[in-house]
Amino acid sequence: MDDARRMSNSAWANSSRLMTGLLLYTGLGWLVSLWVGHRALLMAIGAIVGLALSYYLIFTSLAHDAREDAKRQGQVDS
Repeated sequence: MDDARRMSNSAWANSSRLMTGLLLYTGLGWLVSLWVGHRALLMAIGAIVGLALSYYLIFTSLAHDAREDAKRQGQVDS
């Protein structure tokens, strides 16, 4: 049961990170475009940057979880 709960929590956290990064950086692109101009271009750049940073956070959190699982398995096996 604990593994299913951790997997569900991880799925929700990753989905939230992806949507938040996309919306936040697209919004920042829109705000900068009000100041500079070129609305479509800056919003697209913001969306791409937001997705890239979101994927980075997702992959680092998955790597951290994998290291924690490996530690837990090492403690159980010993």
